[in-house]
Amino acid sequence: LPAIAAAFIALLCCAWAGLHFVPLPKALFLPAPESLELRDRTGRTLRSLPADEHGYARPVTEADIPAALRNATVSAEDKRFWRHSGFDLKATLRAAASLLHHGRFTSGGSTISQQLIKICEPRPRTFRTKFIETAQALRLEQIWDKQRILSEYLNRLDYGNRQIGCANAARFYFGKHVWDLSISEAALLAGLPQGPSRLNPLRHFDRARERQRWVLHRMQANDYVALAELADLTNAPLRIVPSERSFNAPHFCDLALNLRSPFAED
Repeated sequence: LPAIAAAFIALLCCAWAGLHFVPLPKALFLPAPESLELRDRTGRTLRSLPADEHGYARPVTEADIPAALRNATVSAEDKRFWRHSGFDLKATLRAAASLLHHGRFTSGGSTISQQLIKICEPRPRTFRTKFIETAQALRLEQIWDKQRILSEYLNRLDYGNRQIGCANAARFYFGKHVWDLSISEAALLAGLPQGPSRLNPLRHFDRARERQRWVLHRMQANDYVALAELADLTNAPLRIVPSERSFNAPHFCDLALNLRSPFAED
């Protein structure tokens, strides 16, 4: 037994050292996508153009993302985020058990670090892909701290309606800056990435609200919300104020874009 234990420990040490040679997606080290926004001299938005084929994005700094949204997202997606090293064995075993029992996944086993890898380098969903993403997530957590991983994740998430990143989602659904979100609003946003179309609050508000209340209960279970305030938060009114896409001064905007195009590579 001592020899087996020593061999196992040596194997783990070799595997951990080997992570230093695992390549990470190049997109991780590029700035998060950002929409082009044309404004007049008073700061009024004239036109916004999508960041890429996925939609509109407006990355924000780590300091701009409120604790409420961080806590809600961790509670919804990866409750042991602050404790694991990129791979959550319990969540993976639970997902495997659901696959065996139901014939499909009824709970996710990916950590936030694994999901960030997936966003930056989409691949076909296979067991090989899962293994690669796990190795890359473990490597990522060797070089980035948790706060940076979570911030990058929140800046790249799809919140539905072509809104990429928490800042654009806050402005689109609530008409406010992300740092002004209430706990209830943060919980609603945190629930959307699980199914942006199915939980679209503009079309399926009741589903989004049900998911939001589930997130709030998870936040309470993880000590991010006091039990005494849970009832008020779950019953707090939510006012969805979908923003309209700005399209002002079209001729001027077209001229500005045509002048910009030769220099787009810069």
